[in-house]
Amino acid sequence: MEPSFILRDVVILAACGSLALKDLVARASDAQVTQSSFWEKVTEATRSTYSHTGLDGLEDNLELARLYTKIGAWHRDVFEAVFENNELPGEGRQQKVRRLTDLHGMSFKQLVDVLSIFARAGSASLQISGWATRAFSAARERIQEEDPEVEWQDFSTEQMLSIIDSMARFSTQNNETILRKFGRERLHPKLLQLEPKDVAKLCSAYSHLGFQHHTVFKEVLLAISDEQQQIQRQRILGLTAAGAEEKFRFGSTEMALILDAMLVLKLYRGNNPWFAWGQRFQDLTEIFMRRLETSKDLEHMAARPLAAGAYALGRAKKGSEGLCQSMMVPWPIST
Repeated sequence: MEPSFILRDVVILAACGSLALKDLVARASDAQVTQSSFWEKVTEATRSTYSHTGLDGLEDNLELARLYTKIGAWHRDVFEAVFENNELPGEGRQQKVRRLTDLHGMSFKQLVDVLSIFARAGSASLQISGWATRAFSAARERIQEEDPEVEWQDFSTEQMLSIIDSMARFSTQNNETILRKFGRERLHPKLLQLEPKDVAKLCSAYSHLGFQHHTVFKEVLLAISDEQQQIQRQRILGLTAAGAEEKFRFGSTEMALILDAMLVLKLYRGNNPWFAWGQRFQDLTEIFMRRLETSKDLEHMAARPLAAGAYALGRAKKGSEGLCQSMMVPWPIST
């Protein structure tokens, strides 16, 4: 889809509804149209569509902001419309009515979407960071004010993980209440029941928030160590068929992110009677290194865990020349 073809007809969108606008943006996003001039013209030509939807247009404006986030088009007006909008003049009404979105009254799904969208947009654009700060402040107030036995307990595990991840992405402050309610009271008691990717995601988010929760990392490290010992025991006893692909709960991607989180939180050094952090870090890097050498995990690792894993191996002074060369091969990795 050529941007020039769309721009010849973009003025028509001024008279179209939000459905046509979302369809255009979705198609352009899928086609990876990134020309800033294109998005400037689309945003300006369709201003009346997304800035005068009123209260009923919140969901449409959220979807539009999500699509703009996906393509990396940081136009303040589109994101501002999520929070500050206008009702069009109706019968007997002479002036537009200003509408401010109330995060306290929106659904859990909408609240999670707002934080996810503005965490990315706010960290990428200074012009949008002010709205992102407002969003997180309002969300924090709402969660702090809720009856602990009623509403915030209804957040799903996926929603809680998304909120914590968004907080980490935007580097929010004063996170103690949310981390206590979502982390210590809801997620930590069932930590090892979570999917390994979610465990790694939580550890990574904690590292960005500077939340050095020793019990979480201790539990995760022991679980990975126990799994590795069980695999080795099966090999020794001949319970693993020759050439059979072994199934691991914690893969190389998860271990790379956990190692990176330990480095950020300085949990890679020091041994004490409660836990030998330095030794456990070395043990995990050894498991991670052997896993990369004996599996095809490198072919499927995304850019972020690959970089995190390489950094962790470097800090631990581990890894063969062959492994280093393999990690530098330009695999068709995603971010």
